[in-house]
Amino acid sequence: MRAAGLEPLEPFPGSTKKWRCKCTTCGHVGPVTYHSVSSQGSGCLRCGRARAAAALRLDPDVAAEAMRGGGYAPLVPYAGSGTPWPCTCLVCGRFGTPTLDNVRQGYGCMHCGRERTIAARRLDPDLAADVMRGRGFEPLAPFTGAADPWLCRCTACGRESTPGYHSVSRGSGCRYCGRRVVDPDEAAQFMRSRGLEPLTPYPGSVVPWLSRCTECDTETTRVSYHALATSEGRRGCPPCGFRRRGLGRRFDEQLAVAIMREAGFEPEADFPGKAAPWPSRCLACQRSGTRTLNGVLEGRKCNWCSGHWVDAEEAADLMRENGFEPQGPYPGSDKPWPATCIEEGHASTPTYSNVRSGYGCRGCADRGFDFNSPSTVYVMTNPKLGAVKVGIGGLQTRRNRIDLHTRHGWILDSTFETTDGTTAYLIEQAVLRHLKQELGLRHFLDAADMPQGGRTETFDRSIVGADDLRRLVLAEARILGA
Repeated sequence: MRAAGLEPLEPFPGSTKKWRCKCTTCGHVGPVTYHSVSSQGSGCLRCGRARAAAALRLDPDVAAEAMRGGGYAPLVPYAGSGTPWPCTCLVCGRFGTPTLDNVRQGYGCMHCGRERTIAARRLDPDLAADVMRGRGFEPLAPFTGAADPWLCRCTACGRESTPGYHSVSRGSGCRYCGRRVVDPDEAAQFMRSRGLEPLTPYPGSVVPWLSRCTECDTETTRVSYHALATSEGRRGCPPCGFRRRGLGRRFDEQLAVAIMREAGFEPEADFPGKAAPWPSRCLACQRSGTRTLNGVLEGRKCNWCSGHWVDAEEAADLMRENGFEPQGPYPGSDKPWPATCIEEGHASTPTYSNVRSGYGCRGCADRGFDFNSPSTVYVMTNPKLGAVKVGIGGLQTRRNRIDLHTRHGWILDSTFETTDGTTAYLIEQAVLRHLKQELGLRHFLDAADMPQGGRTETFDRSIVGADDLRRLVLAEARILGA
């Protein structure tokens, strides 16, 4: 090992096992095997790599000569075949950093290569001019490049422009003839032909152009050249256009009056238009009001005669004729109206529309729920359907609602008895109003689930429990003093 330039640093471990040694030449410490040194002549790994690199290193003079043969003049000493070598091109004199490996493979100056490529692709000026003439352009300046603007004159319209050979060869034509560009003088003349006198220079095709109408002398900034040019026959001034359309759509006043009279209305003012309210008097009830001709043409009748509007005194008279004495002002046709039964004195809240339809005093009814007899407010649950229900029933009726629901799988949770049915009804309605209107809930079961009726008083048990309903019933009962 010492003969090979290696000084062992530990006892001999075996011929094929790694032996830690120090190189007496470079001082590098590393593992080697006795077998590789004795049989293969190996030694220090670092020294071996240095000898191999020295054997492969190219002579600097030979490398410089190779670079000159490739068209480069080196500016610094040779550093390696794969290292960028600052040089100047012997042809164009430009600076570059090629590698010797690339030069040996045939790579040359990129600047010279680019110029050769451009020269190979450069069009013949005469051929380019012939192509432009074939597309309707007469060149007015020398050809400088396919992508450069080229001053030409359109042989069709005579205008000068600067199209590029590249775009023209692909099919582009004169931008004036193609209306991609508008001549300001022609644009102004076109605006005058449509009744507008421009007040500012041409702003562009789609930009509103301040102009004055030659008919009504109104200034407008709502019309652009493009809007007029793409609308055949359109005039420019918006107010004049509105007036023309209004005159074209105006309905004959005599015909309008005749239609109103035939429909049963006598106009009380001049005809304002089909969609405007027109004061008129109903010939049947002699009440005045406003209706539109459009509504009359659609078949609409007098709101008073059709019952849509109700006179408060007439509504009260109808209630009295049907056995009710109103206890307050008329609230509306579909809203509860506090009243008392004239015959028996029962208190109730019928609606005007129900009374007009034939409904009478519920306290005087000889069948159904008795509002004057002792009643109960009940809460029931149905585990199978996952529902809970609130309802009312009479304590003296033969058809007991609680028993009916029990036969369909419902279980009674609690009851609250009242002295009369009206109180039970008010408690039930207050609970339902709180759940549906204030909490936004809707009934839970369908008619198929409740063949015995009462589905509108059912709720999802997972949202509202029996305890919740029981508390609501008791709370409403306290409010009513029951």
